[in-house]
Amino acid sequence: MNLKALSNRGKVRGWPRRLRQLEAYQQRHRRLGDAALAEGRGWVKLWFDPWYRLVRREPPTWLRRRMLAALLDIHRAWHERLAEHERETGEPFDCQLWLFDPHFMGSQVVFSVGEWRAGYRDTFPPPRGDAPPRPPAIYDDPAYRLGALDWTPGTEAGYVWQEDLDDDPEWAAWFERWGRSRIIDTHDVRGKCHYSYRLGDVWVGRLPGSTPA
Repeated sequence: MNLKALSNRGKVRGWPRRLRQLEAYQQRHRRLGDAALAEGRGWVKLWFDPWYRLVRREPPTWLRRRMLAALLDIHRAWHERLAEHERETGEPFDCQLWLFDPHFMGSQVVFSVGEWRAGYRDTFPPPRGDAPPRPPAIYDDPAYRLGALDWTPGTEAGYVWQEDLDDDPEWAAWFERWGRSRIIDTHDVRGKCHYSYRLGDVWVGRLPGSTPA
């Protein structure tokens, strides 16, 4: 992996257009359709260029808050539709908002219905010992209330095989410098060593009435 060849540092232009894209994104995804309900699970991510590329970058704080407001609105709209579906069918649901920090662009809204809920019960490894119980204050904004959701902290993890590190000296050097001190678990899988390591924190937000299996 040639890390130096990958770059996403160009100046961002056209802010009014990008804000219109965010508004369109919010309106487009608020409605949870019948096909998604029939599937029993689904998600929506923050697909916004240039922040969501092979090499990610994080938006400025003010834009992260605008994006989070859109996710919160989508999450509430989905929750209302899922609660209606539960009243009609008796199928319980789990509707979550995943808020990542510092890798905010991984944030998303996910839902599961019925038996699919079990797959979203323990999505993330346990949090680090000093992880705060709610997202950091940088995400607080008068436009919304994070306290309306019940938050569960977790760990955003990365994964790598030792054999891949052996094959890529540049990646191995990066892992030795940054990743190895953050290892949270090591597995032997059919004689091959596999690491999981901490990339950052994540908080799983739920409104009352949406519970794991």
